[in-house]
Amino acid sequence: MSTTLRSIIEEFSVEDQKLIQSKATVLAEEMVRHADSLAEVRAALVKTQEEAARFSMSDKTL
Repeated sequence: MSTTLRSIIEEFSVEDQKLIQSKATVLAEEMVRHADSLAEVRAALVKTQEEAARFSMSDKTL
């Protein structure tokens, strides 16, 4: 079974979870503001999901 980013974040304290959510919201708003199209936003989200998956997989080998 793979580890999700959500399950990793749930391991943080409530305060840290709020900080993560706040920063994620700011980054998402900036990404949407600078994207020329919804397709660019979707492509960026796929890329970040792939990066998160690679990071999660590399973390398991440590």
